[in-house]
Amino acid sequence: MANIIDIDSIKNLILSDDIEVATISRLSGVNVKTLYNYRNKTTGIGSMPLEIAIALYKVANDPNLTDTLIGLPRGIDAVLLKSGGMSYKVSVSLEGKKMYVGTFYDKSRAIAAQNEFKFTHRDKIRSPKRGKKVASKVDEIELKPEIAALVKKTKGISLYKDRHGRITGFRAEYMHNGKRVYLGKFPTFEAAKQAYDNAAK
Repeated sequence: MANIIDIDSIKNLILSDDIEVATISRLSGVNVKTLYNYRNKTTGIGSMPLEIAIALYKVANDPNLTDTLIGLPRGIDAVLLKSGGMSYKVSVSLEGKKMYVGTFYDKSRAIAAQNEFKFTHRDKIRSPKRGKKVASKVDEIELKPEIAALVKKTKGISLYKDRHGRITGFRAEYMHNGKRVYLGKFPTFEAAKQAYDNAAK
């Protein structure tokens, strides 16, 4: 461990909207309530004890770790393995109850499993804020001819249409062990293609 601890990197880790406090706590060993106090600015980061700063710096200073955590959807928890590497515990809120989907050893597989579960049970998935079913009405996408041509010739990508035939996004899916795995609905062709490329590696 270097003698100098970069407080800015710790601050960025704690205040990041892309990483859940519970995940930071699990990886660093720092109490969740303590982390929430820093995130909510109830406790000043400048008054952080050295042992907590060291524990958080180990997480913040590991580029592979932070890259893995950033963009991890809500409901997917990263767990460091004693043997090295990481596993991803996937859960979904189904009719107001937390439902365990599975544990995976690849980030893209974990995201795909969560998306597939949500798609399969979409009528029972509820909004975490209001307890209501997720609204199905979304804006229609204006499809440019060049994007339509790209979709036609790109493996694993198709147009996502609602029951009225309106194009509302781009669907990504791939074949795994003879089964079609749904990766999710994406607002752009580029996002869908990136999800497919990551999952198909």
